[in-house]
Amino acid sequence: IGGLLMAMLVAAPAATQTAKAPRLSDKELVALIQNAKTPADHEKLAAYYDQTAAELEQKATKHKELAAAYRRTPPPAAFSARMSNPTFPVTHCDNVATSATKEAQESRAMAEHHRMLAKAV
Repeated sequence: IGGLLMAMLVAAPAATQTAKAPRLSDKELVALIQNAKTPADHEKLAAYYDQTAAELEQKATKHKELAAAYRRTPPPAAFSARMSNPTFPVTHCDNVATSATKEAQESRAMAEHHRMLAKAV
């Protein structure tokens, strides 16, 4: 009984969390932007941009971890001598992480823009 009670207590917060909204298709996103007239429309757009930002933040985190892994395990000297750019994997991951972080910030700003519009209409 104790184990069952513990499982219920652990599962309860997960069940009360807001369900993840279905992802808008590109076509649905364009249509919603063109036709947004109600607070609900703008809140839906804000949710879309928040979801996009969260995905981008995950991408940035993953690429920061990948860059760190590449730094810890450089290619063997004999191999890197034959490569035109032996640090390419690190540079690539750093660039992706930086870009995804910037895009996430911009997506958060778009979400805030639509929240302001939701209050204004």
